[in-house]
Amino acid sequence: MVKYAAWARSPTAKTRSGSLARRSNCACYEAGPTGFVLYWQLAQLGVQCAVVAPSLVPKKPGDRVKTDRRDALKLARSHRSGDLTAVWVRDEASEALRDLVRQREAAKQDQLRARHRLTKFLLRTGRRPPLGLKAWTERFVAWLEQIRYTQPAQQVAFVDCLNDCCCFCPSRCQGRLYYGAIGEGFGRDQEEGDRPQSRHKMRITRLRCN
Repeated sequence: MVKYAAWARSPTAKTRSGSLARRSNCACYEAGPTGFVLYWQLAQLGVQCAVVAPSLVPKKPGDRVKTDRRDALKLARSHRSGDLTAVWVRDEASEALRDLVRQREAAKQDQLRARHRLTKFLLRTGRRPPLGLKAWTERFVAWLEQIRYTQPAQQVAFVDCLNDCCCFCPSRCQGRLYYGAIGEGFGRDQEEGDRPQSRHKMRITRLRCN
């Protein structure tokens, strides 16, 4: 029997939805921005759940009407007939590590954009660093800090660009912070035998060496 149920946020409604899912023996939903929290909650309730790839869900030509109920029933029928492809569900530790890596990548992109804005501003206003001065070293930052513009509006714009870059200047320290957090959560030190070792430990160690 195919059943449809909305997974509400309140604890009472979750219990009712979980009871329905347990009576149905299995459940499924599409992978998306909600992540795997629903999968973990159903697993705690003893429900066999599958997270399926949205791009591989069978679709009928011309079927463009989308509602929660229609989509859920279509998923349930496809799941019952074995036409769905499940994705690999990460555990909470692996998902936490992925969040950390994503945050570091976003910070590095923000740093690059801020530096590009400042270098374009300097180019547009005719300011060139001295010959032999390598970009974004301590000497380069010191040279930036001594630049002054005669127009107040231009000086305000320059200071704003410089402040955006200074938020990301200690990149080495920031890198140690990120990698330290990664190592702290996955048993970096061999002496701490009571800390669980991660299957990602070897990859993380190689990345830290690079």
